[in-house]
Amino acid sequence: DVRNPANPILVNSWTGVGSLRTVNVIGDRAYVYDSNLGGIHVLDVSDPVWPQQVGLFLTEAEPEDFAFNDSLLVLAEGYGDVEIFDLSDPD
Repeated sequence: DVRNPANPILVNSWTGVGSLRTVNVIGDRAYVYDSNLGGIHVLDVSDPVWPQQVGLFLTEAEPEDFAFNDSLLVLAEGYGDVEIFDLSDPD
């Protein structure tokens, strides 16, 4: 809860299975890269008090960065590789 930026309040947390590296939030979904798993957890954060994992997908390599455009997730993987995922059905 960041309604008061001088005093943010932790409302809950979510624990993955490995080393969480990168997160992006689009709408009610958080996409969290887990380097031990080699994949991205999809979390429903519509209720921040109760975040729920609703999906998981594996990637070819650890992304250096990732970005969204409409319903596409694009991963830059550092060795000249780019992966593109269609997220039109986020669950």
